[in-house]
Amino acid sequence: MTARMEGRVNALRTRAWASVLWMVVAGCGRETTSTEQREGLAQALESRGRIVALDVDYEARGTEMLQPSAAVREALEGESGEALRNALAEIDARGVVVSTGLASEGGLVARLARGEHVQTMRGALLHPDAMLYLNSLHGSLGRDAELAGPIARRLLEGAPRPPLSSFPASYRREGSVEVMVLLRDRGRRRLWRSARGSSVASALITAASFARQRWREREQALGGPLEERLADLDVEVSLLEEDGTLASVAEPFIERLFDDVHGVAYESSNAWRYLLPEATLTKGEGSAVEAYRQLFREDGRPEDGFDSVRLYRLVVTPLGADRGGADGLRGADAVDGAALGTSAGSDE
Repeated sequence: MTARMEGRVNALRTRAWASVLWMVVAGCGRETTSTEQREGLAQALESRGRIVALDVDYEARGTEMLQPSAAVREALEGESGEALRNALAEIDARGVVVSTGLASEGGLVARLARGEHVQTMRGALLHPDAMLYLNSLHGSLGRDAELAGPIARRLLEGAPRPPLSSFPASYRREGSVEVMVLLRDRGRRRLWRSARGSSVASALITAASFARQRWREREQALGGPLEERLADLDVEVSLLEEDGTLASVAEPFIERLFDDVHGVAYESSNAWRYLLPEATLTKGEGSAVEAYRQLFREDGRPEDGFDSVRLYRLVVTPLGADRGGADGLRGADAVDGAALGTSAGSDE
């Protein structure tokens, strides 16, 4: 059995074990949660605007806890994240906080209570008492998301840095965001870079600039100048979205909150680091805790330094791709007249 297959088997074993443990945690979490963690949840709920609360009784400054409307209840009983997002929009709610005691219910409410990834939503805080989810950024981009690939290609071609005002309004919306630009050659990942910014537009510009710079530094190993290779390369753009800060560093808690779509990530006072989901699975051999230890070791940190950084989950949400070769759109043609941190990345 290959290491990759073994990793997937171990992942399945881990989740099977964790699902049993979950029933214990969900049943006793409120009694065993520390005062510090409860205060942390109350603080995390502050200044959130309008939030639907399910079996959660907290008062938080700047947050209005709402009872679910009939449409929200119906969506939570179903499986569609899009339906939930639309129902929340009807009552001008930014998200939902769900008691972990509802983990044995059905539908989306159970998935949220267990801390699972739900499309159109992103985890904000994953707590032994409750899970806080907010609307994801991807859903707010709509069809504009398709522009990301051609815009990135235009930037990689060497277009001058465009003014932010030339981007669609959805790309200019203020909010912390991380964008990844990835180059593929006939399906093989050759290079990627990511960057944080205060909007999708600013992060996309920075990530594409770093990718272009990195290719130029390694052009001999990558098959020649980017100007000569780019037409045949696929350009893919994704959001690297946070899917929940972990409120506890207990290993069983960490293990049960990661599955195949999640990468491990952490942030310290001066840096942030992560493994993409596939790397998390292979390096951790199915264990999120071991993946974190591998990441800590690579960064020269103590391998058990979980409580010295902010731990969070990472999901990769594709925005758009511009294919190379005969099937590709040239960036200048696709976005004619449109515009087109510190980065992290890897070379394959």
